[in-house]
Amino acid sequence: MTESRRSLVREPAGAARATETPTGKAIWIDTDIVFNRFPEDVDDGLALMMALDSPAVRIRGISLNRRVDNGARVTRRLLGHYARYEIPVYKGTDDIFASYGHCTEAVDRLAEALQRERLTIVAIGAATNLANLLTFYPEQAGNIDEIVFCAGRSAGTRFNAGSSRVGLPDANFDNDPRSFLRVLDAGIPITLSGFEAASSVWLDRRDILRIARNGRPGDRWVARRLRMWHVAWRLGLRLDGFIPFDACTIGHVLYPECFDYHRDIPVQINLRDNDARRWRKDPQKQYLEASYAFESPYRVDFAYAASPRYKDKLMYHLLGQASS
Repeated sequence: MTESRRSLVREPAGAARATETPTGKAIWIDTDIVFNRFPEDVDDGLALMMALDSPAVRIRGISLNRRVDNGARVTRRLLGHYARYEIPVYKGTDDIFASYGHCTEAVDRLAEALQRERLTIVAIGAATNLANLLTFYPEQAGNIDEIVFCAGRSAGTRFNAGSSRVGLPDANFDNDPRSFLRVLDAGIPITLSGFEAASSVWLDRRDILRIARNGRPGDRWVARRLRMWHVAWRLGLRLDGFIPFDACTIGHVLYPECFDYHRDIPVQINLRDNDARRWRKDPQKQYLEASYAFESPYRVDFAYAASPRYKDKLMYHLLGQASS
């Protein structure tokens, strides 16, 4: 693996039409968005909709990992419906299972953005693009204010949604643990806001109907995608609703007062029996776990619960009420 710096290219690609000058905290979204394929998840798209509606943040760019061609198409469609200013979209690592070691346009452009200003990175996919950034542009680590990941768990916690006995994966971590370790090694401030923070926040058919009847261009299309995901949870988990995990990752950035945190808690990667074998058949897998009992060089802030009022914040932005 060659750790040579790539030249920075400055022409924007795949940007949404500019209609406003954005204000607020400068963020970058790194995502494995699918949104438009049954039975794939929709929460990346919901997180993006929240960020697009909120005046508290300005999105400087979006980088894609895994199935990046489809990700680019669906991201640009969402931007076409809901973006109020220009946002470039860049393709990153498609094969995240091979982990880091390849520089992409997404990595080059994120490095360029970090040269211009400090950024908070909202990481709602695998850590592959960020590990590549730190490999090919290690000097940019100091320009990252924080990375907030949809990943991690309290030590020994099993991911069961509601009353379901099916163990869910910690997919963003599970898909590329090696890249996550590369990011931990960089010493960048990290917040984990994933399953546990989101586990009490549910969307159901009434919420989907509110979006479908909301009246903006794109709302009916979004509602159809949410209905498909609702059906997937009903068939696969026998649950009448779903948890929008990534919407609680961006929630840490938009409404940190709505979450409870373990501050400066040690995290480490442990090998244990696989508790989510419906998704991966290996008898064991790695877990990203947090506990004050660990003696680990790695420490993070860990969001472990959301306030009941966070659901109202979520729907407020999914209905576009901040920008109306």
